[in-house]
Amino acid sequence: MMRTHNAGSLRISDAGTVVTLAGWVARRRDHGGVAFIDFRDASGWVQVVIRDEAVAGALRAEWNTAFAAWQKANPDRAALLQRLLAKELPANWKSKLPIFDSAKEIATRKASGHQCLG
Repeated sequence: MMRTHNAGSLRISDAGTVVTLAGWVARRRDHGGVAFIDFRDASGWVQVVIRDEAVAGALRAEWNTAFAAWQKANPDRAALLQRLLAKELPANWKSKLPIFDSAKEIATRKASGHQCLG
């Protein structure tokens, strides 16, 4: 069994319950011997408190290893993800824009090929 719960389904009433989650460590904060892990999956996130720093560090290392394997297996998707995270447009985005001749006086609906019904 890969998971027993989704991160987004856990509530305060689940505190102390042993659960198995499948997702990734989105954020890790160390506060002097206590680590706070924001763990995410498609359904949401849950904060995990870990008092053993070795365990917290191992979780992040495991995620990094799995992500590196995904990047190697999916180079096109990995490149897209990097571009999106960097908030960059595709290299050829300007060539995809329509060009309108400014010398012609033409209604924009006609120029775009759309018809107005009303």
